[in-house]
Order: sequence, then C-alpha cells, then structure tokens
Amino acid sequence: MSQFQAQPNQLQQLGMPQQPSMQQRLQTSIFHQLKNTKTVKNLKDQYFAELNDLHNKISLKLQHVDNMPPPQKPTDQYEKMKN
Repeated sequence: MSQFQAQPNQLQQLGMPQQPSMQQRLQTSIFHQLKNTKTVKNLKDQYFAELNDLHNKISLKLQHVDNMPPPQKPTDQYEKMKN
C-alpha cells in the first residue's frame, strides 16, 4: 500500500501542486483578516464623521416632519367657495 502513496516531493516533481500546510493556510487567513480589519478602520476614519453628521441632519428633519400637524380636510365652506 505504501508504494501507491505519493510523498509531497514526488507530487512536486510530477508537476502537481503541493497542498499548503495547515500553518500556511492559518497564516494566510490571519493576513487577510488583518488586511480587512485595516481596510474597515481606514474607511471608518475616512467617512464616519460625515456619515454621522448626515444621520443627525436627517434625524432632525424627520423629527420636524413627525411633529407637524396633519393636513386639514377642506371644509364645506371652502368647497362652496371653490365652485
């Protein structure tokens, strides 16, 4: 059975790519996590203040709209004058 099992060096010599080790995959994963964390932090630093200001302005306008009295229905007298 051992004669049929190829060793990593034999696979490489045959032109077959060697599978990355668990440690290599872990290092690659950690690298990508750190890179993504840095990207998110940079985006937050760049846009957070502007987005927060925009959120506050929209919230104030919505509060103003919510506090406005509902429009009144036209009265009968108005309808008579309109005709």
